[in-house]
Amino acid sequence: MAKETEQPQSGVSKLGVLLALGTQTAWGAAILAAIAAVVISPHVANAADWQGTAGGQMDDPAKWGLEAFGSSDTLYVNSYQSAPLSIGADWSPYRLFLQAQGVGTNIIDLQGRSLLASNRLFFEKGTTVMLTNGTLGVQANGDRIFVGDGTKGGNTLIVDGPDAEVRGGVATGDAAKYMVVGQKSPFNKVIIRNGGRLRGNFRFAGDSNTATNNLVLVTDPGSSFCSNEGTRNVQIGNIGGYNAVVVSNQATFVASNGVFLAPYTLNSSAQDRGVSPGNRFEITDNATATVMGRLIVGRDGPSNVCTVSRGGRLNLRGDMLFVGQQDNAVANAVGNLMHVKSDGTVDYRSAGAAGIVVGEKAGGDGNTLLVEGVFNVTNNSSGSRVGVGMTSASNRLVVANGGHLSFLSDLRNLHIGGENGSTAATAYGNLLAVTNGGVLSLCATQNESRVWIGAHGRNSGFICDAGTLDMPKWYLIIGGYLGSSNAWGRIVNGSNVEVGRLIVSDKTPNCSLVVSNSSVNVTWGTFDVAYSAFDPAAASLPSVPTNVLVRIGGTNTSIRVFSQFRLTNDATLEFGIPTMQPMASPVIRCQAFNTTNRTFERKPTLRVTLDAEQRIGQHVTLIETTNDITDANWNNLVIDVPEGVTITREAKKIVATVASTLGTMLIIR
Repeated sequence: MAKETEQPQSGVSKLGVLLALGTQTAWGAAILAAIAAVVISPHVANAADWQGTAGGQMDDPAKWGLEAFGSSDTLYVNSYQSAPLSIGADWSPYRLFLQAQGVGTNIIDLQGRSLLASNRLFFEKGTTVMLTNGTLGVQANGDRIFVGDGTKGGNTLIVDGPDAEVRGGVATGDAAKYMVVGQKSPFNKVIIRNGGRLRGNFRFAGDSNTATNNLVLVTDPGSSFCSNEGTRNVQIGNIGGYNAVVVSNQATFVASNGVFLAPYTLNSSAQDRGVSPGNRFEITDNATATVMGRLIVGRDGPSNVCTVSRGGRLNLRGDMLFVGQQDNAVANAVGNLMHVKSDGTVDYRSAGAAGIVVGEKAGGDGNTLLVEGVFNVTNNSSGSRVGVGMTSASNRLVVANGGHLSFLSDLRNLHIGGENGSTAATAYGNLLAVTNGGVLSLCATQNESRVWIGAHGRNSGFICDAGTLDMPKWYLIIGGYLGSSNAWGRIVNGSNVEVGRLIVSDKTPNCSLVVSNSSVNVTWGTFDVAYSAFDPAAASLPSVPTNVLVRIGGTNTSIRVFSQFRLTNDATLEFGIPTMQPMASPVIRCQAFNTTNRTFERKPTLRVTLDAEQRIGQHVTLIETTNDITDANWNNLVIDVPEGVTITREAKKIVATVASTLGTMLIIR
């Protein structure tokens, strides 16, 4: 790196000329005395290299070939040192460059003292430096620490041991004062281990499109990272991909504001947008990370990942968790992932509304929040914003493999595909899935909180396959608003679904509910199929029937309704009888069965399908109610059954029976 200041010039000869010219008057003598004091003063800017390779006390100016340090010294350690570098007393040079180009590890042992530059500290040109004792960094009102400033990467700073601390500046407002790992170069590292500490403002891991594969690792018991600035965020992959912050092995991490992966905030040229893929924020092996502001996984880049695993714990205290925020017009926030693995824990406690959004804006597609461990959300309020695919496509909220996602205080709405009050053609194919022992628990203090599936976006759905959806005071609404002719909500493979009221609405076309190998319990309200009278948006009703389908199949499948089961309008209720195995009987149990037409004169259809060859005499109670099934209800049904199956009405039951089996009889002679 070029020296930033020139070597000091001798002032003797110039001073002699001035004295010869100016001694004839008193005022001239006074001026020349002042000039002489300035010129002769040793406190001028120096640019000096370290002399020798045997280590020694850096606060000795003779080691730099200087008589005394100036107020703006720029000092360079360019050579590998065979012995530790130290200081005899607390020392504050102006700028210090450590750049011994990759020949070995340079040890800095400050013996408990402080070496804090008043301006900047640099680790560059492929150097490796290990601090073992004392405090290294910049003054509180200093500027920045760079690990990898130029294009030469492969720099490493190791903070090793409980007596070692790296300290950055203390920023207020938009003041600089922060650490950068990988300003323009790749493969730079900061490793905090064995009880070491990093304090001050950390801003970037990766800060240009050439700043890739940079790493901040905090590991081992007692090791800690504390970014204490009040206004800046920890930014991972600002412009540059595959950068990481990893907290592991019982270490701790605290960000006093937010943590943003692929944030893009430097207002650089357009070609730098969205070039921040694959950045990582990992909490693992019993480590703990606390984020006091927002956590954004993929604000302007694809395939960024936040992972909590192997006993790791992430404490969120800000107002929002975004997975794929899409902060500009270019569609870059795609395929990002927040993953709480089976032995990871997230504790989300916001001071106010606690929001979780997976895929916020158009173009921010294919993002996922996957919970296989424990994810608790508390202190959320009625104003909390929780949704998947607000105006974007193919985003997923998945609770799987024994994971448990719990909203432990009041929440009013959960949107899957679209958002309340708007219709977006771009919000399609979004999914809520609770599978393989996963549990989604939603708390509500009132009886009309709502989960909306496909209210504003087509092909959105809910899969509950060997999982539990626990929301006993909630409405679960499959399709809900008129608003969009291409909206379609669906539920597939439900298992242990506990809801307050289940509505499959005809206010959006082609809505469907599929329940297979599972149980659905509607604990306090009705189960309404093609229910256009429910009108939360106060929109006009559709002018034509909307082909709502509810299909129930598989073994041991059942629906329990505390109040009425209402089948209305042009809906189809389809039962699929599996081969040689009875379904749970009765399949639907309710207090009252109602087929009253509400909007259209077309009748609902009751259909039975055969999945394969059936056993003669097999019968299933499709619907059982505590009230008699009236002639009006029976006459309002269109019965559609295959050959060999009959449907009969008893006083309080509708029963399907396999009367004969079609096929060719083989006669053996």
